[in-house]
Amino acid sequence: MKTLGLFVLLTLFCMATGMVAQGIMFKTGCCSKSVRVLIPKERVKHVATTSDHCHRKAIVVTTVCDKRFCLEGRWDWAEELLRHFETVSANKTSVPAPFNQTSCEKYIQLT
Repeated sequence: MKTLGLFVLLTLFCMATGMVAQGIMFKTGCCSKSVRVLIPKERVKHVATTSDHCHRKAIVVTTVCDKRFCLEGRWDWAEELLRHFETVSANKTSVPAPFNQTSCEKYIQLT
């Protein structure tokens, strides 16, 4: 019984740590926390900034698996990612490389 309780507690701790590590985005479009996580460009589907009404300014990255990360808004790497994404998105005649080049593997079925 002690092992089961410890396992449940450890699982809850890991889940909570994972949520804090990526930053949490509220329905208002604001981030409660921002982090520094390097995300490969081929895994990025969308990049945007938080709304002007948000207290914490952040750059929100959505991956091909629809996972959102709140990156620090004044982090040079995140700002460069945003600029590059906006440049590629504005040029509608070119392929959006290197963005959105991989698929999400979370639904792989083993048969």
